[in-house]
Amino acid sequence: GLVSTGDASTWLNNRVHEALRREYGLTPAEAEVAVCIARGAAPKEVATQRETSWFTVRAQLRQIFDKLECHSQRELAHRVTKLELRLGRGRAHDRLLQH
Repeated sequence: GLVSTGDASTWLNNRVHEALRREYGLTPAEAEVAVCIARGAAPKEVATQRETSWFTVRAQLRQIFDKLECHSQRELAHRVTKLELRLGRGRAHDRLLQH
């Protein structure tokens, strides 16, 4: 069947979170923060959204940078985008094989 954009977006989001946890050892919370930051949210926005303190998000961000071996939010965004593209292509490939 056809997948709505919302379903596809949720599917990709879940796969990205799983991949960040599996490939880089991020915790579920760190994976969530990584994706939010990669999509352009500021750490203070992420803290508000997650109902936590800015200091918590900052500490998580340091852990994320360490685990992904990156040094800036821009570099993090690049890593997450590459991961999304790879996972998205994988899904397109799976769909082709089903037909």
